Amino acid sequence: MKNVSNSAIILLLGTLLTRTAMFMSIPFLAIYLDNVVKLSSTQIGYVIGIQPFVGVIFSLFVGKIIDYCQIKKVLIIVPIIWGIVFILFAYTNFFIGFLILNGLSGLSYVIYEPACKKALSQYAVTQSKLFIFNLRYAAINVGAVIGPLLSVFLGFKYTIKPYIILGFIYILVGLMNLFLRKSTVITNGKQNDLLFHPL
Repeated sequence: MKNVSNSAIILLLGTLLTRTAMFMSIPFLAIYLDNVVKLSSTQIGYVIGIQPFVGVIFSLFVGKIIDYCQIKKVLIIVPIIWGIVFILFAYTNFFIGFLILNGLSGLSYVIYEPACKKALSQYAVTQSKLFIFNLRYAAINVGAVIGPLLSVFLGFKYTIKPYIILGFIYILVGLMNLFLRKSTVITNGKQNDLLFHPL
């Protein structure tokens, strides 16, 4: 752990929080749209499918865009916007609204995830990168287990309330990323500055 900076810990904690909340809400969206909003099965299919569709389309060139941006700004702004999108789910009750919001969610995902991975890769020497990414995947898997169980335990299967929780958690993560700081690591005997700069 000595090669893992506090900023990397912030990113890993953010991954755990967001994935727990995400798996607490997103798997039950189709149930909510069917039982509460009363959308047709075709409409539900479009709403659920728009997120990965947008992800595939934008993933073709979003990496190059991220390379030209300050990673810290991406890690602050995108989660806050993403959080607002999730909160708006609670104030939408028609097909087009859910379609647009889930499309925006897919766009946020395809921007934030590569930026987060790139950021984590900058916080350790080569020998520690595998360890850091293993921690990240462990956080994702823990969230995938805890999230649905929490949703069932709290009775959230037929409500959109988890999306409000998810939204505020993403906003919190964006604010947490304000504390990311420029760090240095020692690689092959040389000091390398990492790419996080104060706003």
